[in-house]
Amino acid sequence: VTIEKFVSAGFTGFPKSVYCQTIDNPINLNTFATNPGGTWTGAGVSAGSSMFDPNQVAVGTNSVFYKTHSMPTPSLCPDEKVLTLNVAKPTEVSPRTNPAVACVPFEAILNIPGVDDGFATWIFGDGSDSKQELTTSHVYTSPGHYTATLVYVNKAGCPSTPVIAATYTVNELPTPDFVVPEEVFISDPLVQFTNLTPSINSNKYYWRVEGVQKSNEVNPSLPFTEIGRYHVTLLAENPNTTCKAEITKPLDVKNDFNVFIPSSFSPNFDGLNDLFVPVFSAYGLDAKSYEMEVFDRWGHSVFRTKEVAKGWDGSVFNKGEPLKEDVYVYKLKYKDLDGNLYNKIGHISLIK
Repeated sequence: VTIEKFVSAGFTGFPKSVYCQTIDNPINLNTFATNPGGTWTGAGVSAGSSMFDPNQVAVGTNSVFYKTHSMPTPSLCPDEKVLTLNVAKPTEVSPRTNPAVACVPFEAILNIPGVDDGFATWIFGDGSDSKQELTTSHVYTSPGHYTATLVYVNKAGCPSTPVIAATYTVNELPTPDFVVPEEVFISDPLVQFTNLTPSINSNKYYWRVEGVQKSNEVNPSLPFTEIGRYHVTLLAENPNTTCKAEITKPLDVKNDFNVFIPSSFSPNFDGLNDLFVPVFSAYGLDAKSYEMEVFDRWGHSVFRTKEVAKGWDGSVFNKGEPLKEDVYVYKLKYKDLDGNLYNKIGHISLIK
């Protein structure tokens, strides 16, 4: 009786859960055998070899066979085991994104058409953290040229070759600014604006007042013919990049309202200072509210009118000869166009 040593075809190591075509090199199957030196057969194994090539088999589950026998007689005490190897291949991906030329701030939207599983890692190229999402977005906040890269691993665990998802040119946005005068009065309604936009000669400019375009000049002069608050907008556009931005500032046009009241007059018909009449500034008086009355020192009314341009000629109700030289009392009542009511009392000297 010949008794030989039994050699097991068992396995001590275990293969990876998946081998990826085009990525994994041929595997030495002997690294999994308890007793290397036997015979390997099956898909992906060349005759007489212990190397398994995942690129030589179909995607899916593949079986290889390991045979041993006792020593030294091959026909005695054979042993055979099956080793199962899972093979997959990477997924070809074609990322999609929005237009590659934009202005700061630019939000890039990235996804992988036709892919709804697996793991995607997006690297944006601006030093920010990557994101692990099939569909993602990223905001570029500084001008420059950026390359976004995708690393994709399918659900089988096979990574695709990293691909350039997009190249972006993000252009600088103009930063418009201008000076609004501290005070604007209706008596001087032409306002000069000073444009403070950096790189001022690189842009085109569009000035609007209350939404109506008024000028394309760099530093325009614009008229404001009514009192009130206006909103002035300056839009700056870089014609080379079409990047544009705007800024709006309020402008208050005030009522430049005043009145000059003489302290004396001489009704001697020489054409000089013959009438006592208050003189109002050109803007701001509500003429319909105007009233003036003049009294002598005993309180008798000697003149009254509701007409702004009508003055007192020194006589009683502008009839007859002028009264004697004396100091008379006037009362004025009027409103400005803002609705403010004024009552003024003062003295006027009649001089002959």
